Amino acid sequence: MDSIELQKIFEMQKAGFASLPYPSRDHRAQLLKKLESLLLDNSKKIEEAISEDFGFRSPFETRMSELFVSVQGLRYARKKLPQWLRPTERSTTFWALPSRSEVRYQPKGVVGIMSPWNYPLYLSISPLTYAWAAGNRAMLKLSEHTPNFSSLLAELLNHTFEPQWVSVVQGGLGIAQEFAGLPFDHLLFTGSTNTGKKVMEAAAANLTPVTLELGGKCPAIVTTTADLLQAARKIMAAKLLNAGQTCIAPDYVLIRQERKEEFLDHLRAAAQEMLPEIKINKNYTSLINQAQFDHISRLYEDAIDKGAQEFRLVRGPVFYPEHQVVAPVVLVEPTSDSVVRQQEIFGPLLPVIGFKDLPEAIDRVNQGEKPLALYLFAKKKAEVKMVLESTHSGSVAVNTCLTQIAQDDLPFGGVGASGMGRYHGVEGYITFSNPKAVYHQSTVDPTKLLQPPFGARAQRILRMLIRR
Repeated sequence: MDSIELQKIFEMQKAGFASLPYPSRDHRAQLLKKLESLLLDNSKKIEEAISEDFGFRSPFETRMSELFVSVQGLRYARKKLPQWLRPTERSTTFWALPSRSEVRYQPKGVVGIMSPWNYPLYLSISPLTYAWAAGNRAMLKLSEHTPNFSSLLAELLNHTFEPQWVSVVQGGLGIAQEFAGLPFDHLLFTGSTNTGKKVMEAAAANLTPVTLELGGKCPAIVTTTADLLQAARKIMAAKLLNAGQTCIAPDYVLIRQERKEEFLDHLRAAAQEMLPEIKINKNYTSLINQAQFDHISRLYEDAIDKGAQEFRLVRGPVFYPEHQVVAPVVLVEPTSDSVVRQQEIFGPLLPVIGFKDLPEAIDRVNQGEKPLALYLFAKKKAEVKMVLESTHSGSVAVNTCLTQIAQDDLPFGGVGASGMGRYHGVEGYITFSNPKAVYHQSTVDPTKLLQPPFGARAQRILRMLIRR
């Protein structure tokens, strides 16, 4: 695809929106229902395409972490459409009564969606769900790192929907840059913080509003009151999912120093129960490509060279180059200048760092950029309250990991370097809508008393309105 074709698609969608700027509730529901059927009817093809792109990815992982949550989100949006489309009554200032105020949510127009490679189905379908629920047209820029899936999804969408409702754009960095520079009515990007800055810069030229779903170093805090066995199992399961290639995966663990050794033993037991073999395992996913494999290798070597202790979780070597597989491994107390302490890992390496008390753990979290997610394992309500009130993050999950993203009524998004804006839930509908303020003037109009000429009566009324 070249820039001329890209512009033609954009103009076609603009024209389509102009011809139907406010789709009916039934029209929106039909789009969402057809998309759900498309996913369910082609689930096997989707699983195979994604696995081929990864070298190998567990079909169950794709079904659970991509297909299930996508279908669940589509059903949720359809159920909520009647509520979302109703105008929202707002209070009217007493001096304007009996007039009436309301907010009507109007489609923005043409929405651009840039999705990443790590969850290529879910992170395309979920924003598309909310863009369509809000009545928009959508252009999808899929990742060039998942070519088999991208081609399949393009084929399926083109066969099922008119291109003025959804069009798939494929291509490399050049096309991605041009895509971000189109004058969309809204642009949603999911990916790295560094790329997010470039996307925002490109969008700024057109004053395009953006939602940035980025990443960062998501901490897991394990307090003295936590159930260590539960914490270890939850953290390990989250770290193993997609081989750690998850933007909300726990990036590192902070644990009370005196409980660290026991926690490490629980981590090892959990890993060996979940993945007794690593090299070729139908439950464990490969890294997406050689570049990602090399990146994780460098992080590991840097941490070990700078003094981190390696704590093996499963039998065998850590690296399997011929399969682009990295076994889960704990890095105990990596130094502060280690790259694993500074950059998002996005793989199955897990730093574990001791702390002396909860305030110290909170300080360590707050010294870094605000994370996309924070995980807290604690039984005391006072500890939960302290962490919730003393830290900033896009989301928090207490005594579990990852599950918050699958709660459709909760907004999803980051803060600071982990992103801006929200989607999922009613916030997703609002993100892709223009909240139009509407004021209905009644036949009784008291404001006429404050129109020129300003006589003594107008002065008395104004004094009455502004007096204490």
